[in-house]
Amino acid sequence: MLQLLAFLVLLIEIPAWFLMIFLPQHPMTRQLVTRHLIFIPLGLLFIFLAVGLVVGGLNLGSNAAAAINSVPTDPTAIKANTVAPLVNALHDLQSSLPTLAWVILAASSIMDLAGGGVIYNETQRMGTSRLTAGVLLFFTYLTGPVGMLIFALWRYLSEVRQNLPVTVPTIAKDATVVS
Repeated sequence: MLQLLAFLVLLIEIPAWFLMIFLPQHPMTRQLVTRHLIFIPLGLLFIFLAVGLVVGGLNLGSNAAAAINSVPTDPTAIKANTVAPLVNALHDLQSSLPTLAWVILAASSIMDLAGGGVIYNETQRMGTSRLTAGVLLFFTYLTGPVGMLIFALWRYLSEVRQNLPVTVPTIAKDATVVS
């Protein structure tokens, strides 16, 4: 079930990336990104994922603690039956790792989309060409923080080249995009 919710996160965000990269001037893109509407369903899904992971647990609990305490510290005292509880606890942990991986992937992709939203808003504000904005967004989609670094460097260099004061982006109170 949790894996399905994480997959839904990816299904929701892929159209947002498509709109930002290929249809940046479309009214739906502006509504989703500038008003941060895309994060409402993503945030709710992530809350369900996190709660499900906590409620379902990582299968550590008392089994792992008992298993660790049952392993003798003297190497000569270790026998096959004394290590078995530890092996079982590790097997329980292994069965919950795919769910944990999906939750981490969902969180990472939501953060990448947040970075993409910043890039979209800034490139719209600066009047950047669609090609440049699309390339910056594409790198952010593929590489996340590296794309944000490329954007930050590009933004700094473009402002230095135009002899503009380097500014820090802020979110407008009414969240409108200035074209």
